[in-house]
Amino acid sequence: MPFEADVAIVGAGAAGLAAARLLARHRLRCVLLEGATMIGGRLRTLRRPGWQMPIELGAEFVHGRPAPTLALGGGAVELVHVPEQRVRVDAEVQPMPDTWPRFAAALGGALNAPVDQSIAEYLQGANLQPEQSELVRLIVQGYHAAPLDDVAARPIAEDAARSATDFEQFRTARGYDQVLASLEHGLPADAVRLQLGRRVTRIAWCPGAVTLETTGTAGPAQLSSKCCLVTASLGVLQARPVDGGIVFEPEPPTFRRTLPLLGMGSVVRVVLRFAPGPALPVVAGVETSFVHVPGAPFDTLWREARAGQAQITAWSGGPAARELLRLGPSRWVDAALESLARAVGSSVSDCRSALIEAHYHDFENDPLTRGAYSYVRPGGESARQTLAEPWEKTVFWAGEALDLQHPSTVAGALGSGEHAAREIVAALSAQRP
Repeated sequence: MPFEADVAIVGAGAAGLAAARLLARHRLRCVLLEGATMIGGRLRTLRRPGWQMPIELGAEFVHGRPAPTLALGGGAVELVHVPEQRVRVDAEVQPMPDTWPRFAAALGGALNAPVDQSIAEYLQGANLQPEQSELVRLIVQGYHAAPLDDVAARPIAEDAARSATDFEQFRTARGYDQVLASLEHGLPADAVRLQLGRRVTRIAWCPGAVTLETTGTAGPAQLSSKCCLVTASLGVLQARPVDGGIVFEPEPPTFRRTLPLLGMGSVVRVVLRFAPGPALPVVAGVETSFVHVPGAPFDTLWREARAGQAQITAWSGGPAARELLRLGPSRWVDAALESLARAVGSSVSDCRSALIEAHYHDFENDPLTRGAYSYVRPGGESARQTLAEPWEKTVFWAGEALDLQHPSTVAGALGSGEHAAREIVAALSAQRP
């Protein structure tokens, strides 16, 4: 049977789309197989008529100035700087100056930690001041979305050291859906075929040939290709076949041994829309960018406002997010309003009366994502690199969990997709007579 494509790409998120765009430039025929009925993976932007801002239910920020994101060009990525103005709300509002340098300093001793040491173990022996330990807990559980006893200390410390002096954070002014649209519109129809609502269940392969079994509303189907690129979420790769995982035949023993060395972080976020709604605390005449409310169901909040409209995002990561997931989505809006009321010193009823609408997506229980983004477990520092290695120049890998430069970010997904595409081009070029 002739090959239906040169490359079959499993997943039409940022990694898959970035790879397809580069492969098409080399005149390789690609089929993008996406189980959802929309592109994007863990990027999900909502639009509402008359609303001035994109409503991001998945990734929202651009961390620093990563080359894979900025290289998209074409107006797709217009960045808006988010000032680093944080406060903590307990009995009173307390400024949090120099958050990232202080975080890096608290983790300085972990730069030489054993590879199998967790953050929890580091904190037990580091002899830090109570406020330093609390800051580490806040950022690791919230920002990195990882349990303290399940995340390796050294990779977190290394990331903190890199961003200590030049940490910058941006939003995409036009929304991440415009980034996806830019990638999709750059795909030539004669080279790239996109199949939505078609989930890959089995990948059978031998060097130079792949058969993919898929399922969808139109029933099961097979597709053959010279090679494939798997960009599925780490959560999907770790799932059992009965729970929506993918069967690989054959499967190298190192694959199943290495997968558990990475973890999938848990995040729950609720976007609350107001016109204009409550303001976050003001320090020295400036509204804060981020408010941390220890003990609240959603312990981090931030606000964006345009043209008399405002939306406040309530964020919970790590163990706190898992507690919200246990309660179920029906409780999330109430919990978000409770957290907001504590942050702004108002009543829940006042916040609720000003609310226009609330939005969220349960990525944890979405069978096509199964979590937010990845982290390194104790002993797993080489796992990303090991999992990213192609199988016999036939099965290739990409995604935020496998990127070494910008792991756990959209930039990492984009960069790894482009890197894998270059590997595929080289492999298929070597096979040509």
